[in-house]
Amino acid sequence: MHKVEILPPDSGNQPDGRVYDSWERGTVKIIRLGPLGGMVMMLAVGMMFAFGLVFLSGMLLILIAAFVILGASAYVANRLRGVGRLRR
Repeated sequence: MHKVEILPPDSGNQPDGRVYDSWERGTVKIIRLGPLGGMVMMLAVGMMFAFGLVFLSGMLLILIAAFVILGASAYVANRLRGVGRLRR
């Protein structure tokens, strides 16, 4: 079951903007990112996007090569189809 804990601020301290959410398996702590944390997060997301793009481009090159091989073999098979038979 999902339980949300609301933690009151300590006496005399300013709330720090943190939110805690806990359930049977653990606790999630949500905090605001500062400028450095935001830049690191954007760098990580950008690197994941770049790696995904490289992976998908590599897959595209493999698919293009496979289609060229299939097309060439179909062309050769079509040309060789009548070679051994008598033509009328």
